[in-house]
Amino acid sequence: MRLKTVSLRTNLFIVPIVALMFLSSCVSQRQTKYLQDKVATLDRMNSSDLYVSARVKPLDELFIKVVSSDKTLSSGEGTQLASTFQTSTLFLYSYPVNKDGNINYPVLGKVFVKGLTLEEVERLLEDKLQDYLSDPSVSVKFVNNYITLLGEVKKPGRYDYTKEKINIFEALGLGGDLTDYGNGQRIAVIRNVDSIAKINYIDITNKNVINSELYNLKPNDVVYVEPMKAKMWGFTQFPFAIALSLISTTILTLNYFKK
Repeated sequence: MRLKTVSLRTNLFIVPIVALMFLSSCVSQRQTKYLQDKVATLDRMNSSDLYVSARVKPLDELFIKVVSSDKTLSSGEGTQLASTFQTSTLFLYSYPVNKDGNINYPVLGKVFVKGLTLEEVERLLEDKLQDYLSDPSVSVKFVNNYITLLGEVKKPGRYDYTKEKINIFEALGLGGDLTDYGNGQRIAVIRNVDSIAKINYIDITNKNVINSELYNLKPNDVVYVEPMKAKMWGFTQFPFAIALSLISTTILTLNYFKK
């Protein structure tokens, strides 16, 4: 009778512990599943409508590639340009924007690009190159654009990109996605606005995230993924294997003495 009482008390003690361990090791899908239907209706606004094109500023670096169908060029300045742009060949160059907002481009000399979008720089260079090349096609990209990923991402760090824009999901993809304890409902985006760091939060589990002004990141943004409460409470550090081993040993010992 005494052994049955001890066994009952032990089971009453063990079962809650096992249940607690099981629950603490689980992560709510509400905090991890992306783009959930959290509202009955959604505003189907195009996210690109919220994005303001980045403009060139001093100290930027620009990649510039030019394609032309020219086979021959005239003498003088054209000959100098011919040595740089050969027939139907794509060339990629990096040009720094100086403090006055100019780039120093071959043959053209100083070209003022400060305050222009990449598309505007492309059109400007195409117009100026008409005097030297036949039907020039220009493509321009930023070189020094980067975002920084911190917190509960699998590969935190600084990531460079050359596209004009990058959204929050593309950025998290660069970092290998969230860890198992990354809180998708509360991701901080730290952005410099007029030399002042401002922090705003974005919820990537909500489908309306595509309508947020934070959906498309800006150059030099810092993205910090907060940990879930389960990790902050220290459950990830709990020695589950040791605890389960002790519990199993206890149960086997009690069953042995019951026999």
